[in-house]
Amino acid sequence: MRARAGSALAAALLAGCGGASSSTVPARLPAGAKQVPVAISIRIPSTSSSTHKRLPAYISAATQSAVVNVTPAGMPATRTVVTCVASQCVGTVPATIGVDTFAIALDDKPDGTGKTLAAGQTTATVVEGQPNAVSVTFNGVIASLQVSFDQPNPPVNTPATVTLLVKALDADGYVIVGPGSYDNPIALTNTDATGATSLSATAIAAPGDPPPTIAYNGAWIGGETASAIITANIPANPAVNSAKGELVPTPQVVDFRIPTNYSHPPDITSGPDGALWFTEGPAGMVGRMTLAGVLSQFPAPGALWAIASGADGNVYFSDIGMLDEAFEQITRAGIVTRTSIKTPNQMHPMYSMVLGPDHNLWAPDANGNVIAQFTPSGVETAFPIPTQNAFAQGIVAGPDGALWFTEYGGGKIGRITTAGIITEYPVTPLPGQTVSKPLGITNGPDGALWFIDYGGFAIGRITTAGAITEFPNIFPGHANGMSIVTGPDGAIYFGIGYAVLGRITTKGTMQTFKIPSFVQTGSEFSKLIIGPDGNIWYADANGNSIGKIVF
Repeated sequence: MRARAGSALAAALLAGCGGASSSTVPARLPAGAKQVPVAISIRIPSTSSSTHKRLPAYISAATQSAVVNVTPAGMPATRTVVTCVASQCVGTVPATIGVDTFAIALDDKPDGTGKTLAAGQTTATVVEGQPNAVSVTFNGVIASLQVSFDQPNPPVNTPATVTLLVKALDADGYVIVGPGSYDNPIALTNTDATGATSLSATAIAAPGDPPPTIAYNGAWIGGETASAIITANIPANPAVNSAKGELVPTPQVVDFRIPTNYSHPPDITSGPDGALWFTEGPAGMVGRMTLAGVLSQFPAPGALWAIASGADGNVYFSDIGMLDEAFEQITRAGIVTRTSIKTPNQMHPMYSMVLGPDHNLWAPDANGNVIAQFTPSGVETAFPIPTQNAFAQGIVAGPDGALWFTEYGGGKIGRITTAGIITEYPVTPLPGQTVSKPLGITNGPDGALWFIDYGGFAIGRITTAGAITEFPNIFPGHANGMSIVTGPDGAIYFGIGYAVLGRITTKGTMQTFKIPSFVQTGSEFSKLIIGPDGNIWYADANGNSIGKIVF
C-alpha cells in the first residue's frame, strides 16, 4: 500500500488566461458559439507533505494528467488533456461563453489514457472579458478496499464497542481521503447470525463519514470461524474485489494455581463426583478441584501421570516411576489402593488412560508395546501391539464400541476391541513432512476420531473405517501431546506450544488464539478435557495450574 494520498485545491479555472502543457480535441460547435481559453491549475500533493491534511479535496499523489471535458448547454463536449509536471497540472481548456459543465478526471498517465484516480464535476457560467473562478471537488475512484478493526480480538464475556476501519484506495494504492465522496458507496455486511455482533451502519458514502462501529455483547460466536466476518464491497462496481476482516473474540481462561511447588499436573479427568481430578506428577499427589476452584490434595507417592474416572465411582491413575510402575485407585475420600506392575528390567510408562465400554480401564504401555486392560481390582491383561516399538501414547473409547490409540513410534492409529483384537492404520505424512508421530486422540462431533500428529505438524482425522485425512497446523509449532478435545461448540480444540489454543472444525477450518495471560506465565495446555459443567478444562504442567476455558 502506498502512503496516504493528499487533498489539494481541486481545480481553479480562470477564463481569459493563457496556459501550456495541454492537448485539445475540439468539438463541432453551432454557428455563433464563441469560446475563450480557461486556465486550469491543479496542485498535486507530495506523499511526505503534512499540509495536504488541511486542503479541501482529494487529489491522488499518483496524478499525472487531468482530462477535462467542457460541455456547453445543448452542445457537444470539448476534451482537453492537461499533463502534470513538477507536481502541478497547468494548462488551458476552451470553454464556451455561457453555461458550461466542467468534468475533470485525474489520470495516472501523462496522456490521459491510464486509470482514473478521482473525478469531479461542476456547472458554471463563463463570462467574456472578466476572470471566472470555478472550483471542482473531486471524488476518489475506488479501486480496492481494506478492512480492519481497532480491537480485532475482544475478550469473550466482556461487551465491547469495536471501531471498523475501512480504507478505500485508488488504482495506484493511495488511500482516498475527504471531504469529497467516493465514486460509489461502500456496502458492509456481517456474517454473524448469532446476534453477538451488530453493525452501526451498512454503507459508507464518503471518507469523511464517521467510522462504523460493531457492538459486541461478549458472547462466543462459534460456527465455522468463531468470528464475525465483515465484508466491504462496491455493489455498483463489481470489478472492485470485496475485502474482508474478521472480528475474532479471544477465549479467556480462569486459572487456579496449585500452591504445591513442582506439581506440574500432566493429566486431568472429569470426576464421578462433579469435580476435576488430576495427577500432580513429581509431587506425588492426586488433586481434586471443585468447579469453583476449591482444591483438595491426597498423597500418593510416586511419579503420577495418567488419570481416568472408573465406572464404580472411583478414580484411577498410573504411577510411571522407574521400574516401580503401578495402577492405582483413589476413592472420593482419598483412600489409595496400589497395584504394582512388575516386569523385570522393564519400564511401563502409561501416559493416558480411559474407561472402556466393558467398564474396565485401558491404557497404552509405551515401553511394553502392549495395550493394557485393568479391572477395577487391578487385574491386568496385556494385548501386544503388532508393530514393534509402536510407543503407544493416547487412547480413547471410540463411537464404535472399540478403543482407539495412537502409535507415536509406529506412525499409526490403532483400534482394539474389548476382546483384544488390534487393527492398525498407517498415517501418511502431509507433503513436505517426512514422518508421522500421532499423540493425543479424541472423539469428534462427526463420528470420527481426531488426533494430534506431532511429527507431521498436523491435526488428523480417522473414520471408524480407517480413512485418514490430515490438516496442516497453521501455527508454526508442534501441537501439545495429549491436549485435544471436542469443545461445547462442536469444534475440536488443541494446545500448541506455549500460550496458544488451536481450533479446527469438521470441515478443516483452522484458527489459533493466543492467550494473553499464558504469554506472561509461559503456560501451556498439557491436557484438555470436557468438565462436569460442559466447559473445557485444562491441566497446565508448565504453569503449575488447573483451569477452564471460558467461551
